[in-house]
Order: sequence, then structure tokens, then C-alpha cells
Amino acid sequence: MVTLAQQDEFRRVFEHLDTDKDGHVKYAQLKSQLPKELTNAQERFIKQVYDITSSSTFFGLDEFVTVSCLCQEMVKLSGAAKEAYEALNFATLEQSIIQYVELFQAVDRSQKGKISVDSLEEILSTALEKDRAENQELFEQIKTVVNPTSEDHINKVLYLVYIPYFLSLEAS
Repeated sequence: MVTLAQQDEFRRVFEHLDTDKDGHVKYAQLKSQLPKELTNAQERFIKQVYDITSSSTFFGLDEFVTVSCLCQEMVKLSGAAKEAYEALNFATLEQSIIQYVELFQAVDRSQKGKISVDSLEEILSTALEKDRAENQELFEQIKTVVNPTSEDHINKVLYLVYIPYFLSLEAS
């Protein structure tokens, strides 16, 4: 959840970046605000998210806030979740992101921007073609890595952050 202070800061930064005041930020402008701690692969992932978003709508304040939150979460990653970015297949990444986002949206019918851990397991069971009952250890490992909030939900930003990790599980 984004606090009011964070919203104000994001709005201030967005307005500074939006030099022509058209309500749209180009990737070069966005890139100047990416955390320095992001790896090259993580930056490429952000660029892919930007391209997907920009193909269906203009990249405005809401999209800027989402990507900013995405970046904040990405820099916190470690272990298998962070390593998964380095193994991404960028030739197929756009389609993979779209597929995972569509699966999230299908489960998040009320469009609250979050899903239950049980729903996440259902998505991954489908995407990984793994039966939950037969692969309990794998699903426990996933929950350990993803570390959902105490409410046992995962929000869309965190879900997006972990797509590379989910893709690494498909490959194994």
C-alpha cells in the first residue's frame, strides 16, 4: 500500500520527469529514476513492463507509481528470486509477462489488486503444470521465497516482481 507521503513524492517526481506536461513519461525519462541497485537484467525487465504498458495505454502517473513500487520491491530481492532475473529469456519475456498478468487478472475478479496465496498456488499449478497435492514441497518452497503478507495475500506489484522466479520454476 502506498502512503499519502509516497503518493505525493511519486507525483512530484512524475511531474518533474514529464517535461512536456503531456501526462506521459518516456522510458528514457523513467530510466533516469530507476534505482542504481537494479541489475542490468532487472532494468531490462522494467523496460519490458514499460513497453507492454505503453502498447495499451499511455505511461502516466498511475503506471509510474506501479513501476516505482515494482523497483522498490526488486531491490529487496535475494537468493533464487534475484538470480531468476539473470536467467530470463528476453526473447519470450513479453509473452510470459502477459500470460502471468492475464492469469492474475482472471483470479482477481473484483480487481482489488491482490490475490490469496491459495489463488497464487492455483495460478502456478496451471502455469507449471504441477499438481499441488503431488508437489507440496515445491509449493512450500515457493511460499517461502515469495513470502506473502501476513494477510496471506499477494498484491499485483509483488506478483510482478516474482514473475522471473515463476519462470525459472517452469524451466526446471
